[in-house]
Amino acid sequence: MQSRDWIIHWKNVWSTLVIEGSTEQESRLTPNDAHLNRLEQELNVHLPRSYRAFVQVFGPGILMGSHTILAPGYRGATVIDFLANNKWQAQESARRAEPERVGRLIAFADFLCQYLAWDPHEIVLPEEHEYRIYLVPKQLDQPLLPIADTFPQFIEKSCIEGKFWSRIGAKCDFSWEDEKGEIRTEPVFEPIGLGPTSSV
Repeated sequence: MQSRDWIIHWKNVWSTLVIEGSTEQESRLTPNDAHLNRLEQELNVHLPRSYRAFVQVFGPGILMGSHTILAPGYRGATVIDFLANNKWQAQESARRAEPERVGRLIAFADFLCQYLAWDPHEIVLPEEHEYRIYLVPKQLDQPLLPIADTFPQFIEKSCIEGKFWSRIGAKCDFSWEDEKGEIRTEPVFEPIGLGPTSSV
């Protein structure tokens, strides 16, 4: 899909979510193409088109109460600062079973102090710049856990539909069992920050 199509797509997803926080956060500024282009230059890698559009619609914040989505333009806001949350790879890679892979991972989200990251060498959709997504467990002796093949799959299937939790062997705090015995989740997003404060 083209960027404008992804923007429309994520606006539709936004309309289905419960937005937590103040009303001014719902109309806040979000990162723009300039922020995302500078981030790509810093990382020397193309960001997924879907992610670029997502942060332009949503901005950074907490999805489903536990997944903190990072974004450029928030230098110093360590919870959501994309670059600040990508300083760990060299130190971590020396202590992990897959040092080469860990060294090249790019974290785009945090789950309870565990990074969710793209492997830019595992290209799933070349034209869309979509990369396989891994969870980096806290425990050094645990292997990287593949979570999703694309960013939209991660957002919609893993997070919003709650499949992430079964993948890691846990239960989502935002889920319940309906009358048919199916697991349902309340789709929640909490914006963080009122707008970008730095160039990247």
